[in-house]
Amino acid sequence: MAVYMVVATFRQGTDMDEVFAVADAERAQVKVLTAEGRMGQIHLAIPQGKVFIEVFADDDAAAEATIMTLPISKWWDLEIYPTMVPPRVAATKVPPAGFEPAGRPEGGEPERRFTLPPPGGMCLRWEGANWATVSRATAPHPTGRANKVPPAGFEPALPP
Repeated sequence: MAVYMVVATFRQGTDMDEVFAVADAERAQVKVLTAEGRMGQIHLAIPQGKVFIEVFADDDAAAEATIMTLPISKWWDLEIYPTMVPPRVAATKVPPAGFEPAGRPEGGEPERRFTLPPPGGMCLRWEGANWATVSRATAPHPTGRANKVPPAGFEPALPP
């Protein structure tokens, strides 16, 4: 099964009093579809006249059929978007022989670009095949801006 996001837009001229009259039947049907594993979360954007519905189905037609079981669907125009590749399609996507993911030096660990500085203001940066220790005070800033180093003895103020 795939996951679909259905964007339901209320048609122009919809009488919202009629919509609210079938709200109880709508809630009951949503409970049934959720229990069957065919529907997930629902998000309302009433001022914009839209409803976002997560649907679990085998294809677009099944997702639309699920939505059309809702009593309020007769007032909606639907847009259906798959959000995950169905498993049968994902299984056919095999990387070519010799494929190596980007950012991984040959035979080494993944490249690490962002690390938290350890005490003392030193950072680690991947250079070639080794980790290099770089002082935050002397390392050039990647954007070319000057580094701002607090004066000696500076103590940050902590909130009470």
